[in-house]
Amino acid sequence: MFSFKSKITQKVLLYFLTNKKTAIHVNELARILDVDPSNLQKKLIELKSEGFLKIEREGNLVKYSLNSKYRFLKETEKMFMASYG
Repeated sequence: MFSFKSKITQKVLLYFLTNKKTAIHVNELARILDVDPSNLQKKLIELKSEGFLKIEREGNLVKYSLNSKYRFLKETEKMFMASYG
C-alpha cells in the first residue's frame, strides 16, 4: 500500500475517490489540482503500479481512472477519508 503523506498523493486520491467514473489526462488533472504535470505523472505511474489506478488509451492519449477492482479500495477509501476527507 502507498503512503498518504505526499500532498500530490492526497490531491490525487481525493480527486479519484470523489470522481470514481472519470478518466482524465495528466495535463488536465494537473490543471485541476494545481500541481506540476511532471511530478503528477510520476505519482500517477506509482499509483498505477500499485493497482489503484488504471489507464485507458485513446490513440496517443493516455487517461487515468480509478481501478474499481483494486483489492484495497474500500480500506484505502476509509483510511483516507477518515484522515483527509
